[in-house]
This record gives sequence, C-alpha cells and structure tokens, in this order.
Amino acid sequence: MYFLPAILIIFFSSVGNANDCSNEFGNSDPPSNPKPVVVAIIKRGSHYLFIRRNPAKEDGGLWAPVTGKVEQGETIEMALVREIREEVGLEVENFRSLMNHVALSQKHHLYWFQVEIPSGQEPRILTPDEISELAWLTFQEIEQKQSNGQTHPEVANLMREAESFGSIQ
Repeated sequence: MYFLPAILIIFFSSVGNANDCSNEFGNSDPPSNPKPVVVAIIKRGSHYLFIRRNPAKEDGGLWAPVTGKVEQGETIEMALVREIREEVGLEVENFRSLMNHVALSQKHHLYWFQVEIPSGQEPRILTPDEISELAWLTFQEIEQKQSNGQTHPEVANLMREAESFGSIQ
C-alpha cells in the first residue's frame, strides 16, 4: 500500500500510528496557557493541503494547514487524528512530530506533525461552520498568501525552516 505524506511540522521524535494515541506527547502535559493546538500539514507531491477559515470564525478568511485545539482529557496525538478526521474526512495511518512552539500571539502552543494517510483519500469539507474552502497549494502559493496577509505571518517561514532541516518529505 502506498501512502501520501501528510506533514505537520514538529522537531521532536514522537512516532506513532492512529491506534497509538494513548501516549502523552513528550514528558509533560500540554501547557494550560497558552492553549495546545495541533497543526497538520498534508503534502501530496509538491502541494500542501490548506483550509480557509470561515469568515465568521476566529481568524476568519485566513488560509492555514488543518489545525485544531486539544480538548480536555485528550492527548495531542488523539487531537491530531480527530481534527483531521472531523475537518477534512481523512484517516491517519502514521505520524511523527516535527516541531512545537508558542504562536506569535502567545495564545496557542502549536504542535506540528508529519502525517501519512492512505493513498486514494480525498479531503472534503465536513465542518462548513469552520472551513469555507480547501485547496492544494504549492509552497510558492503559500508564500504569496502570507505576503498578502492571507495566512498567519509565520506559516510559510516555519514550513521553510522545517523543509531546510529535511523534516518535510
């Protein structure tokens, strides 16, 4: 079976699969403040799956990778699998952490992962109240959206940093 690499950027060596979500991320609980958020960068060839947030929601109209808050009682890995499934209907086969950091806003602690999904799956919008559209974007298109203020200011820069370390495959 062939897998499409789905990438979430985090420079740690946590590895698992969708059936292995009971382990805590790292050696400590997710921070209580800022709020823990998972980020899933799903890559197909030279394109990355990005969603556009519903204009009525927080960060409305901005393009971003699939992201979501960690719910109470949930590990970061559990949130990763749930958010991808709930928002775009994709199943996760395997994942590995790549990097984590506190967002520029200081409101969220972002945990980025590289994720593998089975080939043949196509993303679809399952939460129209949260997502207005989705698209497969090249890195150049992501950079253009960032320069036009259509993404968070650090998204393309963090992806470039991860790629320069060979984390994005």
